[in-house]
Amino acid sequence: VDDHTWTQRDSDGRALSSHGILLDITDRKAAQDALGASEARYELATQAGKVGVWDLDLASGQVYLEGRLGRPSNYPLDEPRRHVDDWFHIIHPDDAAMVRSALAAHLQAATPGLQIETRVVDQAGVTHWVIIRGVAVRDEDGRPVRLVGTGMDITERKHAETALLASEERFRFLVERASDVVFFLAPDLTVTYMSPNYGEVVGRDASELLGKPAAELVHPEDAPRLREGFAEVIAGGKGGGTLEYRVRHSDGQWRWHTGSVSC
Repeated sequence: VDDHTWTQRDSDGRALSSHGILLDITDRKAAQDALGASEARYELATQAGKVGVWDLDLASGQVYLEGRLGRPSNYPLDEPRRHVDDWFHIIHPDDAAMVRSALAAHLQAATPGLQIETRVVDQAGVTHWVIIRGVAVRDEDGRPVRLVGTGMDITERKHAETALLASEERFRFLVERASDVVFFLAPDLTVTYMSPNYGEVVGRDASELLGKPAAELVHPEDAPRLREGFAEVIAGGKGGGTLEYRVRHSDGQWRWHTGSVSC
């Protein structure tokens, strides 16, 4: 309850009567409590997700920033920068044109939203990767007046992607130059990968085998043994094994092959 009271006094200041109004503010207090809880959840979410929320006034170029990305104190996106030009100043020079182009395209309504992966450079010269998402707020005539969005540090993810690509490149380099054929099978024993040198060994294009059951590629008398051997590996009965089977070559002859399998 909100209590508003006042006192009526005479010319000498003596109290004559008191008046008051009591207002039921239960709904207002509930709304305030809900708002406080919502703001607390928002604050926790931005901290846990290492997300910065920004609001750019396009007329003045002033930027409002809330939230931190959880990086060291010299991290550029955690600073209270006041103008959009300051933000462009920290974008990696090789990415600046791309960022400006994407921003212009969205402000011209050529794209439904803004999503950019770019590099930013902190005061120590360290490069960080961030993903910037945003959407323009437009007036009744469709003119953009604000740009609101989020920024998230994805440096660790980008490093992991780079390491994965390097690993895949090394794998491809080794497989394509190996004398042995390398293959991968799905749990149902369909071929999901066959190294290119399969064509040199068997005389058939490796791409023709993708999606086909491995047992169909070998001699009918060897197919049951092949299935049993792979079933044991998949079931965990043994870590791996060596199987011998016949494969029809491009000249029509059945030739013996040996293969090591593991799961």
